[in-house]
Amino acid sequence: MIKAEYIEHSGFAVHTDNAVLIFDYYDPKRRHDIKKTAVKNKPVYVFVSHSHPDHYDKKIFDLRKYCKVKYILSDDVKAGNGSDIIYLKPDNEYTVDGVTVKALKSTDEGCAFLVNIDGITVYHAGDLNWWHWNGESEEYNRQMGKDYCAETDKLKGIPIDIAFIPLDGRLEDKYLWGMDYAMKTLDIKKAFPMHFWNDFSL
Repeated sequence: MIKAEYIEHSGFAVHTDNAVLIFDYYDPKRRHDIKKTAVKNKPVYVFVSHSHPDHYDKKIFDLRKYCKVKYILSDDVKAGNGSDIIYLKPDNEYTVDGVTVKALKSTDEGCAFLVNIDGITVYHAGDLNWWHWNGESEEYNRQMGKDYCAETDKLKGIPIDIAFIPLDGRLEDKYLWGMDYAMKTLDIKKAFPMHFWNDFSL
């Protein structure tokens, strides 16, 4: 059984039969107990796509006292060294405990993650999105679209079971461009919007 659990903003957990994946944990109002998401008798893999405070909360390190945990962090995150920390750069791949993680370059900061575990593939885009801002120059927006499509196209032909993709209303009438392109271009079974700042109307 696979279960996707929404935490807040871009924070999600994916529960498989044998493990728990936690992505971009964010809980500014401290309404969510991360220990309840983790499972004591399952390995937990915590991913941080980049260092922005709405994606990286140091509370994730509380799990060290509670369960078997590994941290897979974008290399722009400064969290020191430890045997349970793996830093990943864009366009690199890493395998830990049989879990394969590929990193894509974000169009903002850090990276997106493609994770293969227990025979399923999970994509968490982080801030890899088509950030077309109406107030930016035509040149900026054209390059943004080009960069986003180029990174997303790297996933063509890969069956993705669960995808988490930004859907940000601050982009006004362009808010859907990134998710729409991914859904039309990639082989995604289930997609969840994220980074929508609690505007569920989107």
